[in-house]
Amino acid sequence: MLDGIRFGDVVLVVGLGLDAQGRKHLLGLWQGDTENATVVGELLDDLVRRGLRVDQKYRFVLDGSKALAKSPKRATRQGEGVRAKFGAEMLLQRCLVHKRRNVLDHLPPRHQRRWAWRLKAAWNRKDYAAAKKELEDVARELSQINPSAAASLEEGLEDTLTLHRLGLPEVLCVSLRSTNLIESLFSVARQTTGRVKRWRNPDQVWRWAGSGLLEAAKTLRRVKGYAAMSVLLKALGRGVDTANARTALFRPALCATRFNPVIKAMYTRLRAAGKRPIVALIACMRKLLIILNSMLKQHKTWDQFILKSTSPSA
Repeated sequence: MLDGIRFGDVVLVVGLGLDAQGRKHLLGLWQGDTENATVVGELLDDLVRRGLRVDQKYRFVLDGSKALAKSPKRATRQGEGVRAKFGAEMLLQRCLVHKRRNVLDHLPPRHQRRWAWRLKAAWNRKDYAAAKKELEDVARELSQINPSAAASLEEGLEDTLTLHRLGLPEVLCVSLRSTNLIESLFSVARQTTGRVKRWRNPDQVWRWAGSGLLEAAKTLRRVKGYAAMSVLLKALGRGVDTANARTALFRPALCATRFNPVIKAMYTRLRAAGKRPIVALIACMRKLLIILNSMLKQHKTWDQFILKSTSPSA
């Protein structure tokens, strides 16, 4: 997710990412004078140098700037634009908030409310074909009133329907159809820099805005609808192979129900509650996976983790 924030004459392009669990991470920022393809390309180059893989499929959310999505054919140097770096197969979602604003800016105020409602109704359609047809109808009607507004809508229209093509659940679509996730970071950064009346040089902007964004990053939570992230990962070709995971956990969990005191107590409790053996075993598999994940996160051995979990003060 890429967007820019302006401080005086300086623009900072910020990258925000989501992991497989839906957690938000501030990835980086780059300084320029506009949100052009060169600045975005340099930010992406910096992320690649720091470990971002270019051989995987990603889904990007961008604002209405064509430069941010500049294609390899139109790029003037290596690294310019998202498509130049990650190829034509990457999934691009235009921010619907920016797109709607760009279209409405071409219209007089007395017409904006009506067409804002028409655009919202079209994008709220769950079916891709129906949403695309309604947007095309809107563009055709707009061309009779203001050809510039119609052209603004038609530019990148297909990229506004990426979520419709993926068939993601609505609760996750609400979070991913715009760059509002970054805007929340920007609001904190503006509060941090609110008392600065005059920016002396770009280095001051870099330090103050960077500090504000890092402070805001401490408050980041999971994205709404994170439970449906597996659907997005599958669309990107990086879904979790649950069949292999179940196979790998089955035998360890089965042995644990006989010889591990913690898992054995859980299995016995579930069976006593009337759960079927396979249901109780699957619950133990999940419990085992949670314990192993916590051990890795806390850098503890099994005995250290179990002792801490079962101690009276825990």
